[in-house]
Order: sequence, then structure tokens, then C-alpha cells
Amino acid sequence: MLGISLWASPPPLAWWPPDAVWAVDFAQRRAMLAGVPADFASSFGIARAGGKLVRNGQGRFETVGANTASLTEAGLLVEDAGSNLCTYAADPSQAAWFRNSITLASGLADPAGADGAWLITETGSGAALSRQPMSITQGATYSLTRIVRRGNFDWMRVTVGDASFISATLCWYNLASATAGSVSQTAGGFGHLSQKIEQLADGYIAITQSFVAPGTQLNISLTSAAADGSTTRADLGAGAGMGGQYGHWMTQLEVGAASSLMVSGAAPASRPAEQLVLPDAPTSGTLTAVFSDGTSQSLSLAAPLPASFAKPVIARLVATP
Repeated sequence: MLGISLWASPPPLAWWPPDAVWAVDFAQRRAMLAGVPADFASSFGIARAGGKLVRNGQGRFETVGANTASLTEAGLLVEDAGSNLCTYAADPSQAAWFRNSITLASGLADPAGADGAWLITETGSGAALSRQPMSITQGATYSLTRIVRRGNFDWMRVTVGDASFISATLCWYNLASATAGSVSQTAGGFGHLSQKIEQLADGYIAITQSFVAPGTQLNISLTSAAADGSTTRADLGAGAGMGGQYGHWMTQLEVGAASSLMVSGAAPASRPAEQLVLPDAPTSGTLTAVFSDGTSQSLSLAAPLPASFAKPVIARLVATP
């Protein structure tokens, strides 16, 4: 008689640490309580007084309502209150914007599924879209974000400086390859810290520059460039600055690091703070937040959760004794 032994398959390796008593993986949409899988959706919540505009995994933007979590492909986005200090952020036709040798055409499709972007056409060698000077706080750190789309040239120059651009930082970006280029300073520069470029959906690009304000007045400028590091406008065959086109959707100026977009009108736009709620988490032990960049922050579960974490995107939370 043939004897047959049946062996049970070993259980899959747990995704949580062996000493964990509770965990939520926001990037993979899963949760654990007391060593067994738990319902993800009921494992956390967000308290926020209003809605906000967030970027989804496809690089488009959508509005989520009050008390609704902002889940991205990298994790949960939890942000403090914020303000876009740039008025008429998505409307360069307003008097707050200075339009030198450019024309505007509204109705361009934007990355939020509407037609709120503008087609900008340069018509001269000094073409620029700049601002009436904005008041800022000397010594404070700011981030400036522009959402633009490549038209018929590759290189774009973004300038931040004082009211007359005497002291300024000039940064170049390649819209075709979504890469950051050179940085140049005039008259000591304008407190430059960093530059960043990100590819979005539908050909749009997010350009961000951070700086420490050396004064109390800020002006910003957007132009085409013939090449990386060049202050000459793009030449498409009719002369520098003649016929260069690009799309412009949004400009955001905020204190601190760049955050979710806020669409302003005649007054600055604000976003309410968010508070993370963990109904099933233990009330003692250590809570470790692992962020999307791999860094982490440890907190005591005996204390209230902070209003904001060290980084905005939380990949997972783990509670240990």
C-alpha cells in the first residue's frame, strides 16, 4: 500500500516586522492588527476641514473632499496648512502679471481635466511673463512652483529676484527631457537653495525653485531660452523670441517646502491642516513612520499624533511594544 503524506504549504512571509502589533502599508493598501491582516480602509482616517487638490499616480490633478485621504502610489500624503501667496495663480491675463512681448490665449487643456491653462506666445527678443512685485519676509524660506508645458522649444529660464531683477537667481530647465539645467546668480543672487523638475501628465512639467529671501520684495519671470545657460530667447527661424510658444497652468509661491497646489484668485489661497487618525493603533509603545524616500521617524504612541510628520508622504506605519 502506497503511503502518501500531505504537507501544508508554509504561510507567506508577513510584510510587517516580527515584533509589530499593528501596521498600515499605504503604498500597497494593506493593514495588520494583532498579527493578522486587517481592513485597510478602516485602519486610518484623515481629519481636514476642506478639500484639496492632489496629484494622482498618472501625474494628473484631482480634488478630494473634506476628511478624505490623499493616497498616492508612494503612500499617504499628510500636510500641514499652507497658502499660495501668488494671486491669480492660474490667470496671467490679470493686472498682477506683467506681459512683455507676449500674447495669451485661454482654453488650453490643463492636467486637472479642465481647460484652465493658457497658451503663451513670445513676440520679441525681450519676451517675458513676470509679476508685479510680491511682498515676502526677509530670511524666510520659500518655494516657487510653475506648472508649464513644452510648446515649440526645449529650454526655459525661470528667474527669481528682487523687484527689478538686479539681485536674481536664473535657473534653466529642459522641457523636452524634464531635466534641470544651469544655475546663474546676478549681484549676489537671490538666496538660491535648490531646483527641481518633474514630469506630469499630458506633457506638463512641474518646476520648483527654493530660496531664502534676502529682501522683502520678490519678482519672478518665465521665458524661453536658446540653450542651457543662455539669456537669449529661443529662435525658431524668425529671430530670438519670435514665435516661441508654451503652456502655463499654475504658479505657486509658499513658505517652506513645495506642497499640494492651491488655486488662488484675487487673494492668496489656503489649504487647511490635516490630522491623521488611527482608531485601531495601540495607545502605548512606539510608532515608526517610514516615508516614501526610505527615511523614518519614531514617535511615542502614548502622546497625541503630531499635526505634521517629518516628511509629507508616509509609505507605512508600524507600531511596536
